[in-house]
Amino acid sequence: MRTSSKILSVKGLAALSLLALFSCSIPFFGKGRTASTEEASPKLATLSGNLEFNEGCAPGYYKIVLKGLFEGAGVQVETQSDSLGRFSVSAPPGKYLAQVEKDQCGTKETVELESNTEHMFSFVVQESKAIEKTGDMENHFPTRLPASVMVPSPISN
Repeated sequence: MRTSSKILSVKGLAALSLLALFSCSIPFFGKGRTASTEEASPKLATLSGNLEFNEGCAPGYYKIVLKGLFEGAGVQVETQSDSLGRFSVSAPPGKYLAQVEKDQCGTKETVELESNTEHMFSFVVQESKAIEKTGDMENHFPTRLPASVMVPSPISN
């Protein structure tokens, strides 16, 4: 009987070690290690949508630039719309100033992108006209006020 108990204990030990090796190779147990690396790198957000054209602006290939604000001030992402005004761009989550421009048409708006999310947005593109100054460029308003205006005078009764 002693020989059979030795065989069972060796077999039992071998079975336990095989079970331990097998359980370590199951992906369920390994997920805890990979989840921490996924959280360290933020997932990109996607901004997509259409351009609407007003006041003399025609469909075409518009340049779309996302400039990071606040914490993401160094981030800048560029893309181009298709001929109909559809666009899609991926960027890290955060607040951005979106600039859309082509020739004399464009717009600027702020957008906020959240992690691992697709955002749909529509930009209204309109013509930006330069302000022209007419007339003489001479300034008729005095550049410096007289001293009598600036110094209080004594009150007399």
